[in-house]
Amino acid sequence: MTIHPLKLGISNAFLIKDKSNILVDTGSKSQLKKLIALLAKQNCAVNDIHYIIITHAHWDHCGNAASLKKMNPDIKIIIQQEDAKFLTTGENASIRPFGWLAKMIKPFFNLLYDGFRADMVFNDVLPLNHLGLNGYALHTPGHTSGSCSVILNDNKAIVGDLMMAAPCFKNRASYHLFVDNYEQNNASIRNVISRGIEIFYVGHGSMLHVNDVFLQIGKKCIYH
Repeated sequence: MTIHPLKLGISNAFLIKDKSNILVDTGSKSQLKKLIALLAKQNCAVNDIHYIIITHAHWDHCGNAASLKKMNPDIKIIIQQEDAKFLTTGENASIRPFGWLAKMIKPFFNLLYDGFRADMVFNDVLPLNHLGLNGYALHTPGHTSGSCSVILNDNKAIVGDLMMAAPCFKNRASYHLFVDNYEQNNASIRNVISRGIEIFYVGHGSMLHVNDVFLQIGKKCIYH
């Protein structure tokens, strides 16, 4: 199994190559051509994608899902049930500012995207072995009520916006600028760490090690 980060400017997507090709998140609509080009660099055309897992219903993470589905109708799109309702209308799940900076930039972070319907919706845990991937999707609410993470069997996880790497500071973990429920978010971080995860692939910024998470947000979250 290999994980290929696809840096799309404001956000990241991830291509997982295992027994099947799984794309986690799709970036914003403006990044469709770049996404296709980055997939091609990994020898993966849109027609080679088997599944798309959406970590949450925000425009910068699911913005290209509808277009990819039109290009390859065989793709199956997966999301946690609490955020699934937003996909059909192209609306965003909750965007709640966490701090003064987030309040200032919120008007620029509520963009629409093309609506679509998910093919698979899950509740708490979705085993992915039958989809050709050694791992499972886990409900990790906090950033939105329906946020999820992809937990892999090699102590790695793709966690969407459960946390982020702070801008301009490599390997510095921080909370996301928008958090719908702070207590849920903390509980979800603890939940993921308790599963032995050592490497966190985040939706914004660089990869984080669990030590970075303990160092930067541990006192607020881990020991809460």
